[in-house]
Amino acid sequence: MKKIIILLLVVLSMTTLFSQENTQEEEMVLVKKSDLPDELAKQIEMERKIEQAGKFVGLGKEIGTAMNESLAALTETASKFADTKLGKFTLFLVAYKVIGKDLIQYVISFILLLVGIPTFIHLILKNCITRKIPVETDEDKPNVIKYETYEPSSDMLWGHFLALILYLIVISIIAFA
Repeated sequence: MKKIIILLLVVLSMTTLFSQENTQEEEMVLVKKSDLPDELAKQIEMERKIEQAGKFVGLGKEIGTAMNESLAALTETASKFADTKLGKFTLFLVAYKVIGKDLIQYVISFILLLVGIPTFIHLILKNCITRKIPVETDEDKPNVIKYETYEPSSDMLWGHFLALILYLIVISIIAFA
């Protein structure tokens, strides 16, 4: 019982302490700016500028915090999306859109070079070099074959050479256009 009475006395004393009000009001006086001393006018103007700058600083801080939080959320969402199959396919499409045309041009021109150069070498060796061609065989002597020498004209060599140059130009246009 003593404890309850002591507790009530403490609570009642606290409520009386916190219930006091400040009944004095500040009075406001309007004065023209020109009537104030220069130093006081400058001080008041400086306080206004500082207060206005403080508002802008607070606004800038709020914008910066909002941008930081939104970018963090966007980064987290994009990371989760990139881990899915659809995200990987989307990244592939973006990469293809950026470097796809160039990559396809280089791959096609490389394949054409791998096929075309050996083909031209074969054609030049077969058609532009002096060689012996089997003409006929004797029925009496089956192991003896008669050969005739084939000597190509210089026009054929130049034709093959120009065709090779034209082929290389076309491949260069495909690769670097």
